[in-house]
Amino acid sequence: MTQVPRIGALIMASALALLILPPAEARAAEPSGFPFPFSETRLDTGLRLVVVPMKGAEVLTIATVVRVGSRDETEKGLSGYAHLFEHMMFRGTTRYPEQVYNDVLKRLGADSNAFTDDDLTVYHITIPPSALAQVVEMEADRFQHLAFSEADYRKETGAVLGEYNKSASSPELIVEEQLRDAAFDRHTYKHSTLGFKADVLDMPNHVDHARAFFAKHYVPGNCTIVVAGAAEPKAVEALVRQHFGAWRKDRPRQPEVIRDAPQASERRRVVPWTSKTLPRVVVAWHIPEMTAPGADRAALALVAPMLWGPASPLYKRLVLEQAWVETLSVDALERRDPSLLIVTATVKNAAKIAEIERAIIAEADALASGRLDPVWLTDVQGSARATKSLVLAETSAVAFDLAKAIAVAGNVSFAAEWPAKLAAVTPQDAVAAAMRHLVASRRVVVRLAPNGPKAQGGGK
Repeated sequence: MTQVPRIGALIMASALALLILPPAEARAAEPSGFPFPFSETRLDTGLRLVVVPMKGAEVLTIATVVRVGSRDETEKGLSGYAHLFEHMMFRGTTRYPEQVYNDVLKRLGADSNAFTDDDLTVYHITIPPSALAQVVEMEADRFQHLAFSEADYRKETGAVLGEYNKSASSPELIVEEQLRDAAFDRHTYKHSTLGFKADVLDMPNHVDHARAFFAKHYVPGNCTIVVAGAAEPKAVEALVRQHFGAWRKDRPRQPEVIRDAPQASERRRVVPWTSKTLPRVVVAWHIPEMTAPGADRAALALVAPMLWGPASPLYKRLVLEQAWVETLSVDALERRDPSLLIVTATVKNAAKIAEIERAIIAEADALASGRLDPVWLTDVQGSARATKSLVLAETSAVAFDLAKAIAVAGNVSFAAEWPAKLAAVTPQDAVAAAMRHLVASRRVVVRLAPNGPKAQGGGK
């Protein structure tokens, strides 16, 4: 490990720390907020509209955000339905059957897709501005009048099973399932977005539950339309009121999601795998939800790339210099409820897997003991700002950024608040967050071991 200046373990109160670190008020003012102005309107039905005019944009993205994901699948034996409806929503309506809907989008030059996560489902279409009126009409039609027969439903559940089986043919899904199963006891983050395999197999028998799921979650009070790009707010609002105004007024009925008790000791899993592949080691720690009070969550968002990202000393050593590791990645999951910071190493030298695991953990231990270069943290903050500015040049990225804010916080204001939270993180905050969260009692370790009997997916 690269040696860096050590700050005392009681950094928040240490006189030594005050000498080593510049006080927060002495730092240069950091830019904050969302880079584009946006307007927000709520219709009487509860539907929310957010319009983000982007100067110079030649296209626009319309994203309909439904605040429902695999997190909301609380009924035993019935996981995977948020993802299923990502598929079902393309089945069409009486007015715009599936093929007609697709043909119109193709004629308009639209780029259309959708995705599901733990906390949300997003349907997004990027179009030329001239196509806005037609697309708003079509989106309003499918959200209010989705039509599918039992035969359609069974066909789509077959497609979902095919997607599950394809994903399960590579180790990533199985490792994710085992990590979730080990990390969570009762919380619905225990299952992946695809759902437990047994539940996916049983989906064809639950068309009534599927219809009830749609009626419960696909209501105006649970949806937000985000339009970003070459858009004029009042014109967009007029179109949305015209086509969505008759949507039945219904408030979302949020399911009760049970939070787990704090993990008391480290948990471990070994996942055997018969096919030829490289070993993997995953080290994860429980971290707070995105909206948790205090500085810990923002600090951990910066700590993750600082310790294990492509610019980190550990990455340089394990991947570039020693070549023990083919890939080293890190993700501090941005979730509505407490989740995980996950470090994954794909191992080239299997004999070194234990040493690689120790090296990953050692980075967290060093920070928790107070070892941190303040300049290093400042560099990571600057990189985060630069990356965000670059990414948000695209209309779709702007829409997705606001969609994520809606998912984790229930409002778009969070997208403007989060950059300021990152900019305000101090070295003291980073060390304190590591002391509280990057510790053995909050850790989960999963190893993928090739040449064992193949693991079964979707544990319960």
